[in-house]
Amino acid sequence: MAKGRKYGGRKAGTPNKTTADVRAALALIAQGNVHAFESWLLAIQNPAQRCDIFLRVMEFSVPKLARTELTAPDGKPLGLPTEERNRIIDSILALIPSKPDSVRVPPNVDEARTRK
Repeated sequence: MAKGRKYGGRKAGTPNKTTADVRAALALIAQGNVHAFESWLLAIQNPAQRCDIFLRVMEFSVPKLARTELTAPDGKPLGLPTEERNRIIDSILALIPSKPDSVRVPPNVDEARTRK
């Protein structure tokens, strides 16, 4: 065999059959116990431990999102001009029928609106 050349075997990206079979079996076990999971969680007395277990289980069904940071070509952070940012915030707030108490607009946004 020539150095650096691969002959036979799986192509890149093809899942391992054993791994795929094990994942499928675990998925069936999980699906069969969904109805019991809530009672198992409620049986745990410590709320912090209950939350920790719930979050660990959730990682198997909802993958974590990687943090993405956008930068300008020169490497500096991207930023919107204040007027553009306020226009976007105003258009989003306009979609809310009445501004509930739980929605807090940052103080600098309200200050920018009054300076117009």
